Amino acid sequence: MLSLRSVVFVALGLVLFGGLFLAFRPKSTKTEISTDKMSGDGGRGRVVEGHNKSDKDGHLKTDDEVVYESKELDSPKPNSNAAILNWDQAGDAGEVLAGFRVFDGNSWTNWVEAPSDQDGKDGAPASHAALVLAEKIHKIQYRFEITADDSEEFSAEIDLGSASLELVDTTKGPSIGANKTSKVGKALDRLGIVKTAQAHSDEPHIISRAEWGAPEPNSSVRWTPEYRKLQRVVVHHTAAASTGDSAAAVRAVWYFHANSRDWGDIGYNYLVDQSGNVFQGRYYDPAYAEKTSEDVVGGHALTFNYEISQTHNQAVR
Repeated sequence: MLSLRSVVFVALGLVLFGGLFLAFRPKSTKTEISTDKMSGDGGRGRVVEGHNKSDKDGHLKTDDEVVYESKELDSPKPNSNAAILNWDQAGDAGEVLAGFRVFDGNSWTNWVEAPSDQDGKDGAPASHAALVLAEKIHKIQYRFEITADDSEEFSAEIDLGSASLELVDTTKGPSIGANKTSKVGKALDRLGIVKTAQAHSDEPHIISRAEWGAPEPNSSVRWTPEYRKLQRVVVHHTAAASTGDSAAAVRAVWYFHANSRDWGDIGYNYLVDQSGNVFQGRYYDPAYAEKTSEDVVGGHALTFNYEISQTHNQAVR
């Protein structure tokens, strides 16, 4: 039977341990995403390469190559870490590349390309939009690089007056720094109460949706998951004028896919940052996926998300 002194000591120990745990428990940071829309330059920029062959005022097309640069535009949301360019175009002939450069308050970045290809969720209409990641967007400039398939046919025609921008701030939320050993874990290690196991694993750590701050970490109510056998891997490159916290960048991609493109969730199954950190993208049920040996369908290559034809495979190999 415990003595009164023992009971007091145990109770005091529990109180002290509980106080230590509360003092060092990592604080969860709630994700907040804010946006602001702004007009493009209304077609008041200039053609810097090639010749515009459109006979419509404020439109752009070519039978060869043409590059249009917008005016430098002031951002109404200078703390934004991403910008989305939307525009209208007639036809899909040739190739259209969007490009960006960003002024962060001190200097302009180099131009970066953001191809608007046919990435998309099967069954959803293709949209003409491009995303660029940055740290702070005080000013922004965009451009269109258009190439015709051959001199006998015109390229797609861009309506320059339709161009608009959406500034996105996803910096308020968890940071990937939270994936390191927590403060309470370090404190207990120092006290010798718990020793952190340094186990080796052949599998990379996948930063979960909850860890990177997905607004919907455990569901995908606007895009019901569909599972298929894995056949191909499609690799994308996201335009980055500059990058800050990678978790914030992933949240920006989530917003672009889920809301701007109206898919309801991020389309990529996994995202890898410049340091090799791997982030979970598209929501899926891990128990179901393991049981059926299937993977959730994402939004990668429109009409090729289920399988890639031999012709397409040869084209992208």
